[in-house]
Amino acid sequence: MNTLITQELPEDIRRMLSASAIVYCEIGARRGGRRFTGIGEFVHYYGFEPDAKEAEKLRNTLAAQKVFQSVRILPYAVMEKSGRVSVNVLKHRGCSSVLLPNADVVSQYRTRRGNTDRWPRFFDVVGRYECEAISLDEFAAKEHVASIDFVGLDTQGTEYAILTGGNGIISRTTLLVHVEMETVPLYQDQPLIADIVRLLAGLGFRLIKLENPQYISRQPADADDAIDQGELISVDGVFCRDPNEQFFKGLGGNPATMAKYMLILDALGFKTLAMDVGRRFQTTRGGDGRIRELGAMLERRYRSDNFRAKPLRGKARSMAKQLLAGLRFKRDA
Repeated sequence: MNTLITQELPEDIRRMLSASAIVYCEIGARRGGRRFTGIGEFVHYYGFEPDAKEAEKLRNTLAAQKVFQSVRILPYAVMEKSGRVSVNVLKHRGCSSVLLPNADVVSQYRTRRGNTDRWPRFFDVVGRYECEAISLDEFAAKEHVASIDFVGLDTQGTEYAILTGGNGIISRTTLLVHVEMETVPLYQDQPLIADIVRLLAGLGFRLIKLENPQYISRQPADADDAIDQGELISVDGVFCRDPNEQFFKGLGGNPATMAKYMLILDALGFKTLAMDVGRRFQTTRGGDGRIRELGAMLERRYRSDNFRAKPLRGKARSMAKQLLAGLRFKRDA
């Protein structure tokens, strides 16, 4: 799948995005900044990472890559309310969280390969540190960020609290949300997948993709187990603003917002949805030449990339159909 190259964008769209760039907030940004590299020229990136070592590593990486129009790495935890919080450092630092691990639940599971106790030990608390926390709404007000187009969340159990603390800016301006969700409480008092789906649905979002599922087996299981399916423990969800009539009358009625929505969807692989919302914008808003041109460009790329991705046999069949269609047209004429 080819990445959209910004040089291919119509000049009118480039000017529009220069004046109103995509705002991408990644919360829990350890090893982040990997999305939207093909359109990074028109992206303001904000990464929230309270782990000072990881934050510095990410800052240096993104500075060297020079992918985004601008980059800010913020040393905050993001929560429902601002204030000081204590972060529990776990043996696997990627599992660290403001919440304490739920030992009763974690101890029931194991990895299907290697040492029986390996996975539960990821959640051993090996230290703590305090840091400043800020809510997403307060961040937006403090930094004069008028909109957040895309929110990415991977914060080990606090995703629901973050979404609640960003209710204002998200409900008014956000187009897509990518969030890690659990099916069992790996952390104490952790909201689960159903809670997050319900919360985002109430803000006008619908779930369009589940990805990166993690399946874990129960204790006791053989270290070389080859037959157990394992249980779904966590999964990432992609939520988009529901492109209904109300959306096009409000947030989706702005051409700059629509251009950003289409480009984000396309960059995430939702090619036909990107084209469809562009067509629906034209129908409901009376037409805009820039969105029409952007939609036409996305459709050309889609058909070209789709053709290249087909197996050779499928390409031959497609070419034969086009040839026959051309012959019929000439005969009928």
